[in-house]
Amino acid sequence: MIRINKSGEDGVTIKLNGNNLEQVKSLKYLGSTLTSNGYCSTEIRSRIALAKVAFNSRRELLTKKFSIRLKKKMIKTLMWSLLLYRSELWTQKKEDIRRLESVEIWFLEENGEDKLEGKSDK
Repeated sequence: MIRINKSGEDGVTIKLNGNNLEQVKSLKYLGSTLTSNGYCSTEIRSRIALAKVAFNSRRELLTKKFSIRLKKKMIKTLMWSLLLYRSELWTQKKEDIRRLESVEIWFLEENGEDKLEGKSDK
């Protein structure tokens, strides 16, 4: 059992068949990590790690001589969909937003985007 409470107060006692249910600090539910403080920093870090693994496993696609536009579409399809899954439910702190912005920069730099920024894509 998990009780989400931002104030940090102690938990509640719930009994089932005479036994106390254990209260946990975090819980993985339907692929997302819920924490007792209600913040999503753990989930965001986990999603960033999954997206980077996906990026690195698809790196051979991104090193081929595809157009910049096609590479951007592949990144958007393969990495951003994984990274932002269920993001509409996240409560974000400034640090979480900074992490998400830095992973966007990382994707672009790893794709060679910084070197190609001034060139047009035809």
